This record gives sequence, C-alpha cells and structure tokens, in this order.
Amino acid sequence: MSIKKFTDLNIEKIKILEENEEIPIRIRKKGKYFEARLTININGISERKSCSSTLLDKAYNNARKVRNDYENGITITKNNSILLEEIAIQWFNKRIEEANSGKISKKTLVGYRYSIKKYIIPKLGNIRVKKLNSNTLQDFIDNIEKLAPKTIHEIYLALKLILDYAINLRIVATNVAIGIKLPELVKADIEFLQHNDYIKFESSCLKKGEIGESLLTILYSGIRAEELCGLRYCDLDFKNNILKVRHAFQENNIYNDKMEIIGKVRELTSLKTKTSVRDIPMTEKLKEILSNKRDRDIKKYKKNFSEDMHVFRNKQDEPLITNNLRLRLGRFIQQFNLNHITLHGLRHTFATYCVEAGMKPEVLKVILGHTNYQTTLKFYVHNTELNKSKSINLVENYIQDITNTMINNNQNNNMNNDILQVSGEEFEKIVQKRVNDVLADMLKQSIQK
Repeated sequence: MSIKKFTDLNIEKIKILEENEEIPIRIRKKGKYFEARLTININGISERKSCSSTLLDKAYNNARKVRNDYENGITITKNNSILLEEIAIQWFNKRIEEANSGKISKKTLVGYRYSIKKYIIPKLGNIRVKKLNSNTLQDFIDNIEKLAPKTIHEIYLALKLILDYAINLRIVATNVAIGIKLPELVKADIEFLQHNDYIKFESSCLKKGEIGESLLTILYSGIRAEELCGLRYCDLDFKNNILKVRHAFQENNIYNDKMEIIGKVRELTSLKTKTSVRDIPMTEKLKEILSNKRDRDIKKYKKNFSEDMHVFRNKQDEPLITNNLRLRLGRFIQQFNLNHITLHGLRHTFATYCVEAGMKPEVLKVILGHTNYQTTLKFYVHNTELNKSKSINLVENYIQDITNTMINNNQNNNMNNDILQVSGEEFEKIVQKRVNDVLADMLKQSIQK
C-alpha cells in the first residue's frame, strides 16, 4: 500500500476516505494541533497510535504510514517485558497444533521440547526477548555443556525458529540468532553389519521366532522401526510380492499448554512425508517369513483373525512400539553375543548392501522413502570409502602383474629394456607412474558412469 500525500484535506473528507478501512484513522483538533489516531492489535493486545502536527495532511499521512507499517509486519510492540520462556512455550504450542494436523512429525516435537526444556529455558528463559543480542547467544552456544555438534545444531535451530516466531509476533524486528558461529558438523560413520556380522545376525534371528522375524523384516526391506510397528496384514500383497508402507504406529506424548507431559497415547499415524508412502518389493526370504507369520496367526486366531491385524504384536497382543523393538533388539544381541547394532543400523545395513549390489540411487531413494536425494547418496559415498583400500590394493596387484609380465616377456623388447635398464629409485618412479595412470583412468570411467 503506497502512501500518498493529501492536500486541501478537512476532517469530513478524511472520514469519507476512512469509512471502508479495516483500521480506520480518526482525526481530532487539539488546540492548534491535529491528532490522527488509530488502534492496532499486537499479540492480542490493543495499542493506540497517534500522530500530531499543526498541518492536517501531515498528521494524517504520518498515521497512514503507521498503518502501512503494521500491515507489512514492521510495527513492533511497546511491551518490553516478554521473556524468552514465554515465547518458547507459545511457539511450542503452535508446533503441537502442526503435529496434530500432520504437518510435522511428533518425533520432531519431542526433539524440540528436549532442546527447549533442557537447554534454552534454563540458560536463556528469564531474559527479555528484546534484550537478547548476538553476543549473549554466542556465549550460550560456546559455553553449552559438551555435546555432539549435531545436538548443538538442533538446539540452535529450535532457538532460531523461536526468535523467528517473535518477529512474527512483532516483539522484535530482527533475528539475533542469525550469524551465530556453530561447531562444525562431524561426518558420522554409517552404522551397518559387516558381512560376517550379517551372517551371524541373520542365522541368530532364524532361531528367535517372532522377535527374529521382526528384525529380519527391517534387515530385508529397510523399513523404519515405526513403520514396521504400523504394518498390518492388509499391507502385504503376496500375489505381487509387495510390502506396502502406509502408516506408523507410535507412542506419543500428550502435552499441556506449559509444555509438560501429562500422558501418552498409542496411535496409528500417517507417515511423516509423502515419499514415506511407498511399495517395497519383497524378497523371497522376506515373503516366506511374513507368509508363514500370517498362516500361524490365522491358525491361532481363527475367526478372530483380521487383515487389519498388526503383523507384529507384544505379549498383551497389542501392536509393538519402537521402544518394544529397541528392548527386544538389546536382549537379542546380548543373548547371542552379537556386535552392537541399532534398529536404524539394520536399515543402514539394507541400504549399504543395496548399493554394493549395484542398485541405482534413484531406485534406493524410493525404497527407503527418502525426501532428500542427498540422504540417499550418503550410502554411495559410504560404499566408496569402504572400497577405497580394496580398490587400491587391486590396482597395486594389477600393476605388479603387468610389471612381472613385462620383465619375463622377452617378446616385448622395448618395454623390457625400459624396465631392465633401470633399478632402485628410477624403477619405482616408472611403476608409480603406471599406478597413477591406471587410477586416473579408473576415476575417469567412474565419473562417466
């Protein structure tokens, strides 16, 4: 809305101009001054703004600028007493609404609450939002207890989003969290089962009945733990060998308006992203496991069997939750004396061997339900790192074979003379050059693929 300058105004004409405005400006004469007044609402609180001048058009235009700033989100409240804790709780309550409507994951909500309750409120909660500055926040980040860089980044993200919300509420005009220096993220190693561990883990699962079947389902499909808990028999298409991922089953917190947990609820929920809804082809091994599981349940429940029944359940015949699975996995590892692995590590194991088997990244992305292509590509980088030493050793052996062949092959006189007439350091340079040439050629071919 542009601001025009009016001349030859009178109070009656301004009334006509303002009669259809949502925030009308009222004019009154006070002695030799004209006062233009309007009332705006900030955070549910009405605030009166007034502009005075000996010139009517100047008072009116100044008031119109105030209204324009308000409509464009520039006006800042006069309330200086709002604490960061108050805004943090308000912001979190808005996230609860988003989680309940499916806009964000309830698991994300747990992470936000942890950052706010454990770190942000204890250190910064009693500071007035308008008094916060970049130095205060930098000290907060620098002096936070020793945490993984990833955790510090998560705390910072929650803090930044809270201050963005304060801007939307017109408490502050800028976000002082922008530009804060954070610790460098350390590239985490991908957790997965090495070949020998894989074989031992798989054979142990086959001895453990339903517990083993649930773990093998993750290992053979890459399904997330909460998705496994939400898996029902109606999601299994044995005719077309398809496992349909449609829901998650989770235990979620119930919060009051003070961010306190007042209860828990177990519920079948929609998946966190559109790409999480997917069809995973079943291998013959996985099909056999799930088909046998279904046959046993049909026999066990008889007329009470339903296709809506959850595939994996606890001793109380209720659907499993992730915590159940996590406890089962821990006891299972201890019982069979296996190397440590997490539920997500089983998913990583599936992805790692898909890459090793030659699966294209665009296919793996769909199977894993990734939204971000870069998340999938990390498994390909991981596979490259694993095979670097092996590849270098293969090249070294290859070069050695060529060298031995050239030395022993009298038919290639020119090449023999090049090699046989040198020794020591010069010979090593020739071999190294050939190694470099082969490596360069391999790299070129890899890029072309």
